[in-house]
Amino acid sequence: MDPATRDQLVACLRREGLDGQLSVSGLERGARTIEVELSRPDPDLAARAALWPGVLQVVAKESVTPLASAAPDTVRVAPVRSTSPEITIGPDSFVWVAGPCAVEDPETLARAAQVVRSAGGVLFRAGAYKPRTSPYS
Repeated sequence: MDPATRDQLVACLRREGLDGQLSVSGLERGARTIEVELSRPDPDLAARAALWPGVLQVVAKESVTPLASAAPDTVRVAPVRSTSPEITIGPDSFVWVAGPCAVEDPETLARAAQVVRSAGGVLFRAGAYKPRTSPYS
């Protein structure tokens, strides 16, 4: 790919707001492929990109994190309210919940709880068991 075509293609990608997701490594060595990773596939963008200078083919690649990719674009707060003497949980209150992924021993758990409280945490959570592998492996 000649430098002028490469620069045009990079400019098109940046106009689409993809400069943070653009990998141009290897282009200066004559690579023929540019990979752009999108969190959500966009058929309209793929159709437009197929018309850009230097683009021979647009290929959709399956996500390596399908569970995360299936997450909704927006998070909605349920109109639920839970009140106890110490805390109110609902759409008009912010509750910070924190804690370790895995409980190693009681002393570490107690130290983690102190850190969460001193940092402003309202609720403490901890996993009793954490598998040490990815759900994708």
